[in-house]
Amino acid sequence: MKELSSSVRAPARVLVNSSQLGGFVSDAFQTRNVEIGFLGYTGETLYNALYHRLEFLFDNLGPTKRFSIRM
Repeated sequence: MKELSSSVRAPARVLVNSSQLGGFVSDAFQTRNVEIGFLGYTGETLYNALYHRLEFLFDNLGPTKRFSIRM
């Protein structure tokens, strides 16, 4: 069971630039546990990538069961 759960986990990305952030966030929301760690000059970049995805969670959780953002 342990091997199975680790084999379906998305690989962690160490660094994502702002042009890749939207795709990274979209991929994260396809998993059961969404964990995003963000370090940036302002939170506006992350806000723009997250806003519509978070609104969508109100109507359709999909596979997402837990959501965490660390800034």
